[in-house]
Amino acid sequence: MIKKVFAYLLLLICFVHAENVLLDEFDSKFSILTWNEKEHIYDDLKHLYIKSIMDANDTLKYEVLKRLVEISEELSYDTSTYKKELDKLPKYQSIAAIAAQREKKDTIVSPDVLVKLLQIKVNNGSAVLVFDKKTEKQKIKFLKLKDKSLRYVYDIKGIKTSSAVVPKIEGIKDFRISQFDKETIRVVFEHEKDISIILNLKDKELKFSAKEFAASQANSAKKDDKTISATTTPKVKIPKKIIVVDAGHGGKDGGAVSDKKLEKDVVLQIALLLGAELETRGHKVFYTRSKDVYLKLQDRTKTANDKNADIFISIHANAAPKTSKNGIWQGIETFFLSPSDSVRSKNAAELENKSDIEEMNLYSKQTFLNFLNREKIIASHKLAIDIQQYILTEVRRSYKNVVDGGVREAPFWVLTGAQMPAVLLEIGYITDKIDRERMFNKKFQQILTTGIANGIESYFAKNK
Repeated sequence: MIKKVFAYLLLLICFVHAENVLLDEFDSKFSILTWNEKEHIYDDLKHLYIKSIMDANDTLKYEVLKRLVEISEELSYDTSTYKKELDKLPKYQSIAAIAAQREKKDTIVSPDVLVKLLQIKVNNGSAVLVFDKKTEKQKIKFLKLKDKSLRYVYDIKGIKTSSAVVPKIEGIKDFRISQFDKETIRVVFEHEKDISIILNLKDKELKFSAKEFAASQANSAKKDDKTISATTTPKVKIPKKIIVVDAGHGGKDGGAVSDKKLEKDVVLQIALLLGAELETRGHKVFYTRSKDVYLKLQDRTKTANDKNADIFISIHANAAPKTSKNGIWQGIETFFLSPSDSVRSKNAAELENKSDIEEMNLYSKQTFLNFLNREKIIASHKLAIDIQQYILTEVRRSYKNVVDGGVREAPFWVLTGAQMPAVLLEIGYITDKIDRERMFNKKFQQILTTGIANGIESYFAKNK
């Protein structure tokens, strides 16, 4: 049931039409979720609140804030900030009502707009859809969903005729085509692994070429200007940037410790690997430290500011709180700077901030708040999303059970002085045996840094 809720969360990010669906799910299912599941939804609602700011959508903001107040009271979090923000907004017409009006309006579609699917042909891993007339690529909507397997969903304005029988595609777990609603044909590819799906439009035919991602990379350069791609690495020309990589802790500050392994050692190894990977891609890289030395808090972001960096990446390893009595503390997490009431985010921030306590007086409350303007929150949030997504894509090809800790917000002091988009990456829990062994493994480190670099380049490609 909770997976269904999160699937709707993903739908919401991809399509504005799904906003009312997510909020309906919250209203109907929230009361029966566990405490941990409510915490996850609390974090996701906060990300949705940022989305409402990005879209300048006060209606969505109003709906999300109402639910943030409700969930904060349920979790005994401070609600004052949300209530003050909510009081500033007028009472908007509900999203459900707006969606109903939009749906009513959208149902009036001229018949000549819809294509008819007459035939489906399959050959050598490809599927060809034959229509009665030519369709247009801008009318094809794409969505990627992740549950037990990966689903690549394409919606086409049209009508599936009874003669369009759906065959199987060799090498793909499941391929299906259905009449999603009276005006939409839905095409779904389902597979256990990431696949590359290329659409070629020619006259009255749409050709889907589906291959496992590793096998498809060599052919990516052959795509033409009529191609819609669902591949998982950046394919556009990436502008060269200045990047500062910060290896957390160092010197007298060992960071988290477990089984005689020190956080300061592993994060330095990964920082240097990441820098080397980024340099091979043409970017200019600076390190806050390239050896085992202690740095003052302000010197880390000063490096980024002095170099006029485009982004700042701080690398750390997490640790389960000593007071933790149960639960599995695992996974890769990416944080951006923001005050947070989430227990898990607070735990992570308190751990990393511990060594900076003596220096916190360098940053007044106003300095901290000055960083938290809308533009920097949005940019850092976008960067965190891309890095987290591409890390998971890369590492799960070799390490299937890597836990996705998600994109989270937390008040990390090391990020406060950065004048550019900045994120803090927790590469895993050093207190967990599986995570610990992986993070000190050279193969895993190389795969991890490739994923981080892919995420960084995805961010740059989308935010030129």
